[in-house]
Amino acid sequence: MDLWRERVRAYLGEHLSYLALVFFLFFMGIVFGALTVNNLPATERQSLLSYLSGFLRALGPSTTLDKAGLSREAILSNAKTIGFLFLLGLSAIGTPFILLVVFTRGFVLGFTVGFLVKQLMLKGFFFSLVAVVPQNLLFTPALLAAAAANLDLGWTLIRSRFLGRGHPFGHEVLRCLGITGAAFFLLFLAGLVEGYVSPVLITWMARYLS
Repeated sequence: MDLWRERVRAYLGEHLSYLALVFFLFFMGIVFGALTVNNLPATERQSLLSYLSGFLRALGPSTTLDKAGLSREAILSNAKTIGFLFLLGLSAIGTPFILLVVFTRGFVLGFTVGFLVKQLMLKGFFFSLVAVVPQNLLFTPALLAAAAANLDLGWTLIRSRFLGRGHPFGHEVLRCLGITGAAFFLLFLAGLVEGYVSPVLITWMARYLS
């Protein structure tokens, strides 16, 4: 256990700059997403609000949700995201797009929460807590860890192949695969939460909002 902790501490120390970068971009994505809500055209805002209202009215005690199907879709989407990050890191030239993926996911999160809070006020805040937060408690750290690991992989490939220096690339690939695998496990759990836990909480909250 102590050896594992030391390895984790050493890894975090070596890759603190990558972790700080992806966290900063994710945070900036959230900020820009939330600010975008204020600049949303009235027609689009009304369209989204009408869709949200219809969605909430459709939920009720008799509503049957395909929780297994929702989980499968969420897990598949998460798997595509994590696989895409790995391919970008492995390609080296696609490394900057990892930052774009992180920023975009932050933007979507910020926009979603910002829209709910702006339109529904306190109710929107509580709705965000049950509809958005649960799966993102697992999804966000997994995404940031995988992004940082694949940024490191891409930069290592550039240094070893084009600059003639850096750690053995095979070792970095294996380490990145390990971190990506751990991240996917968290994303798998996030998919289960999104499919089985969040719908129950959303249905309960919909009664409060109706």
